[in-house]
Amino acid sequence: MFAERVTAAWTAFKAEAAADTLLVTHAGVISVILCAENGVEFTNKAMAYYTEHAGFRVIE
Repeated sequence: MFAERVTAAWTAFKAEAAADTLLVTHAGVISVILCAENGVEFTNKAMAYYTEHAGFRVIE
């Protein structure tokens, strides 16, 4: 499943990334990451978070 793959990759990325790191990806991945970080179940039926085209998010 898409969300499971993204969540696993995100967990590994956080474990290895430096404190200030830029990750460039598409809105679907950003939505999954935001759900994972905020304890929200991801579903592609209704987006919990919206990311504009060419937008960005800061996750601390």
